Amino acid sequence: MSKTQTSTFTESALSDRVKDFLIRFKDKSGSYKYVEQIDEMMPKSAKFIIVDYNDLVVEPEIEIIFTTEPDRILNAFSRAIKEALQTRFPDYAEKIKDEVRVRLVNYPLQRSLRQINAETIGNIASVSGMVVRASEVKPLAKELVFVCPDEHQTKVVQLRGMNVKIPIVCDNPSCKHRDFELKPEASKFIDFQILRLQELPEDLPPGQLPHYIDVTIRQDLVDNARPGDRIILTGIVRVEQESIAGITRGHSGLYRLRIEGNNIEFLGGRGSKTSRKIVREEVSPEDEKMIKTLSESPNVYQRLIDSFAPHIQGQSLIKEAILLLIVGSTQRLLGDGSKIRGDINIFLVGDPGTAKSEMLKFCARIAPRGLYTSGRGSTAAGLTAAVVRDKTGIMMLEAGAVVLGDQGLVCIDEFDKMKPEDRSALHEVMEQQSASIAKGGIVATLNARTSILAAANPMYGKYDPFKNITENVNLPIPLLTRFDLIFVVRDIPGREKDEKIARHIIELHTPQGTDKRSVIDVDTLTKYLSYAKRSSPNLTKEAEDKILEYYLQ
Repeated sequence: MSKTQTSTFTESALSDRVKDFLIRFKDKSGSYKYVEQIDEMMPKSAKFIIVDYNDLVVEPEIEIIFTTEPDRILNAFSRAIKEALQTRFPDYAEKIKDEVRVRLVNYPLQRSLRQINAETIGNIASVSGMVVRASEVKPLAKELVFVCPDEHQTKVVQLRGMNVKIPIVCDNPSCKHRDFELKPEASKFIDFQILRLQELPEDLPPGQLPHYIDVTIRQDLVDNARPGDRIILTGIVRVEQESIAGITRGHSGLYRLRIEGNNIEFLGGRGSKTSRKIVREEVSPEDEKMIKTLSESPNVYQRLIDSFAPHIQGQSLIKEAILLLIVGSTQRLLGDGSKIRGDINIFLVGDPGTAKSEMLKFCARIAPRGLYTSGRGSTAAGLTAAVVRDKTGIMMLEAGAVVLGDQGLVCIDEFDKMKPEDRSALHEVMEQQSASIAKGGIVATLNARTSILAAANPMYGKYDPFKNITENVNLPIPLLTRFDLIFVVRDIPGREKDEKIARHIIELHTPQGTDKRSVIDVDTLTKYLSYAKRSSPNLTKEAEDKILEYYLQ
């Protein structure tokens, strides 16, 4: 199909064609899926429908316009949805007439951030990346109404870009006034937010720094992706002018790229880019059934422990403790407003080469919310919160690791290598579960309901069994008492144990790998743990007696 043929559609013919597609399309099960979505818009008070790009294969004439004139076809979709909505809910269609739009999923041309360059300007692209920063949500002008001193209204419709031209003459032909004032209550604004997207670590070529790109998102996409989420963003690549020192504003020839977001999909499956979901990783009803059947199998507890880091031999007690740390307990609220924390903290100390760091890395990977940091490269501000000055000169808070890991966990490796003043920031987090900050005119308390899993090496290289734990580890006692479980991992030479470990490591390097019969796969384990985290169990009388008895020994 040639390009000349496609562009012969007039605007209204194109939107009629799109409307035909939306009304007539049937999926495999024979239901009219887009008609159903349009019918659900009013009850859900939604302003968009989601169109799967794979369904457009049956309409090559529509599909080819996506690659040549994306803006035009997206407008045609908006008009078509609006017309279909008008026949069903005319009042609702009138109310949201300027905000109806389409969101694309499964757009096939997926690029890495490096491939967004000058050639892609004006085209639709799908980019995978990680959200590292999100600005606050601000209103963006869609249609501004100005009034002159005689109260005549003048409308300015802002379609693209950020700059608004103030009107020169009044809309009323007999009026001679030249000064105008904005009338905000008659104008229309939409939500607007800027995200900073960073290249995923697995996409990085060796020896390169990750690339960043700014993404603008509007309307109901704002606050959809939080910092730390791995997403695939579909949108149109735009350019905006960049100012250079010494050249008057607006005359610079240098531009920078940004993407105007159309849809955000979340990357599931820890590192594989195959599963793209519209919503953040939640437990679906099918998963729930699977989890329920799994929990009824007789030896499920042992299987869960075996599935945690199966490439590490032994250490089942530590694995069990880490699983319990991920699930956590319930936070108790007392009548007077004070809280008893429900998250536990674990500290691993022991000889080098006992797979401590490997367990921490695995734990951060499978936890529903997990962050991994190393002690040497962490500061107090990076762990709790930092006060940064933004472009406009206003002081802003930027969340650190324990705040981002709220209701999840943070793994800190090389805990003993941290500077004492940075480590002291964790005292409050581990007991009160909040991070307080008073800097630069900002006084705030942030939630940090985080479990902390830390690992450290003993002071003298190897653990000395004849000394107390406080003498072995270079940590202050108040911090050690905040850890609920402290494990000493010792590497004691023994023929039988060493032979087991050696065989296990050699097996890992053979093509068939480890024995996978009893092992639950990583994604299922993550869902199982996040489902278990929701329940709030109560102690039975027997359990209470047992705990009391153990404490009094």
